[in-house]
Amino acid sequence: MSRLAYKFRNLLIVFLAAAGLSAAGTFLYLQYSLRSTIEQHVSERLGTDTRVGFARIGLFPWGVRLASIAIRNPEGFHDSHFLKTRTLSLEIESYNRKSRLIRSPKMTISDMTVWVEHQGRRSNTGVIQDNLARFERRRGVTRDDKTKLIITDLRIRNIGAHLRSGSDSTTTEIPEIVLRNVGANRGGVTIGELASIVTEAVLRTVVKQEIRRELDQRIEDKSRELHQKLDKKFDELFD
Repeated sequence: MSRLAYKFRNLLIVFLAAAGLSAAGTFLYLQYSLRSTIEQHVSERLGTDTRVGFARIGLFPWGVRLASIAIRNPEGFHDSHFLKTRTLSLEIESYNRKSRLIRSPKMTISDMTVWVEHQGRRSNTGVIQDNLARFERRRGVTRDDKTKLIITDLRIRNIGAHLRSGSDSTTTEIPEIVLRNVGANRGGVTIGELASIVTEAVLRTVVKQEIRRELDQRIEDKSRELHQKLDKKFDELFD
């Protein structure tokens, strides 16, 4: 190999290495920028601090994955957080820029913990919803301005729901909630509407489990009472 060819080869290797590092650096910057943007926008809208551990844009398949999401409670409530989740992944099938509509075949929220708290006439969910509505009025944001989603399959896995009302509290664990065709019957749902749907689904499941637990306890108490009466009758008969 001539000296000129040798130098050209080394120059090419350096150029390709630099280009690769530049591409990797750009990609990492975009990931960091996405995380910071999500944290800032969500915090501003909800009126409470939001942290995201990592945000990644996937190309094959196309989608977004967020890791370690934590939304703090507004001031004046007992628990430190309103919501925490380990991961949130959204697969994207298509995006219509004109109608601002995202179609997703699947969205998965894993290891979610939610704290719903009532203090007098205030609730943390109510305060957060009021903060969001106030932000949108101040910015003149209408529903038509917002990106909407239609999600074919929405799964929320490993849920811990903590409900607190004054000094009373209860904790319920839910293995999984599955929602189908979310937003399909109304041309899509906004992020705020999606959050309300998820929260309502969790609360509805918690209430159902509490009612079922209470009914099972009543049945058990009645059964025990009936056995005691029968035992007493047998004792009277054979005395």
